[in-house]
Amino acid sequence: MSSLSFKYKLADKGLSLLASLPLPALYALVAPVRFVMHRIVGYRKKVIRQNLINSFPEKNEEEIRQITDRFYHHLCDNIVETIKLRHISDKELARRMRIENPEVVNDILSSGTPVVLLLGHIGNWEWVPQLTMSVSVRTPFGEIYRPMHDKQWGEIIHNLRDRWDNVTQIPQDDAIKTIFRWNREGAWIVGFLADQRPNNRNLNHWATFLHQDTPVVVGPEQIGRHTNARFVYADISKTSRGHYSIHYHEITLPERSDSPFPVMREYLNLLEMTIRRDPALWLWSHKRWKYPRPEKCQDI
Repeated sequence: MSSLSFKYKLADKGLSLLASLPLPALYALVAPVRFVMHRIVGYRKKVIRQNLINSFPEKNEEEIRQITDRFYHHLCDNIVETIKLRHISDKELARRMRIENPEVVNDILSSGTPVVLLLGHIGNWEWVPQLTMSVSVRTPFGEIYRPMHDKQWGEIIHNLRDRWDNVTQIPQDDAIKTIFRWNREGAWIVGFLADQRPNNRNLNHWATFLHQDTPVVVGPEQIGRHTNARFVYADISKTSRGHYSIHYHEITLPERSDSPFPVMREYLNLLEMTIRRDPALWLWSHKRWKYPRPEKCQDI
């Protein structure tokens, strides 16, 4: 039974009504919202601007402004595309989220080996579970998420993501327990949005990413090593409005490496290349670089 209060139930009902509209109508409706968010309210404008300036010191003021404008445009598109999850068919999603080389994941799973799927907050990450429709092996699918502070809003988002009956949403604190249980039974595939800032108690591993000292989540690599999983990066591109593609890149463990976490180091390299290809598609409003690098930490 839903635990939503009256105002959240109204919001949930409103989202459901909006989701019944076709995407072109939703894009038209979000245009004035985008204007208010960007030009009037200036939603996290200082954070976005500073993140871009620090990440692209080679870009001039006009280039930063253009990326900022495109970011707000994409962010609002992303919001309505996520709302549309309530009323969109698998066939329509398959047309809009294309997997370029599904054989990479299929071959790994067919061998009985699990997959740690690494991706970032780029493109439309809420549509990424569509990739499970291209997997030919019957196996558990999971996506790790960090529970929201606003539990009622978190329930609404959880319900949106529940449109995929074959995907288990795994709270971050339950990840190890769930994955190790699956691992005793056979192959599995779990997606990690690994570009978020770690919890304050886990700011122990750092790397240079987009010209900045950056705390890094290393849990995906630790879990993958303990379960003998293989690592795959999902490179997401936006091919046109409301259309995306994913190209898989397997990340292999080198025989020798100066890094204690070479998979996460390579993941950051690949993610940075993806971001630089089309900077407006990444989530620049996230306070990724909120904390300074401590004196005692481990470089990856």
